[in-house]
Amino acid sequence: KRYGATLKAREDRKKYRATPKGEEVKRNSRYRHLYKINITQYDQLLKKQDGVCAICKKICASKIRLAIDHNHETGQVRGLLCKKCNIGLGLFSDQIILLESAINYLKNNETTD
Repeated sequence: KRYGATLKAREDRKKYRATPKGEEVKRNSRYRHLYKINITQYDQLLKKQDGVCAICKKICASKIRLAIDHNHETGQVRGLLCKKCNIGLGLFSDQIILLESAINYLKNNETTD
């Protein structure tokens, strides 16, 4: 037992969390805790972005939802990104100067076919 919870109660809770409604409750709780938004706000942001990544404008190719991008210092949500764009920003530590340097590097080393 954990804090009085019976084995059956834990099993029931695990089964509920695996249902579509349980998944939605978990997702809503995670969004509220990590980003201070709820599922409705996520869906509004997704609609505002026409269902695509805010950077590459592509529909998320995987079955995974678009990631919630946020400012790591302020916690402010900036938009929804696909996995590749989200990882890309993370690898550049969200530093504009590094991203500009990468853009300049690519521009200066373009190959013409």
